[in-house]
Amino acid sequence: MAIQAQKLKKLKAISEIGQVSNVNKIAYAQCGQLITVWTFVENPSPITLKAIYKLEQKIMHNFPDLSFDFSVIFGREQEAPAEFVQEFF
Repeated sequence: MAIQAQKLKKLKAISEIGQVSNVNKIAYAQCGQLITVWTFVENPSPITLKAIYKLEQKIMHNFPDLSFDFSVIFGREQEAPAEFVQEFF
């Protein structure tokens, strides 16, 4: 049960990135101890990017036992790999 609670907490933390303005989609996948997160942003501004990076740092700090690979994708054209979980905002 504790493992499931930890997993839900991790996913909620990743979903918080989607609350940043101009973020229209996030996609993520886990392979062992590595979690890859793509954040899709339309019309990025320095304020938007700073907010995303701040949340990424918070996630890394809160889950020190995991490794993260964060990417910010500009625009909607690029698709996430099929194995990624996607959330639209």
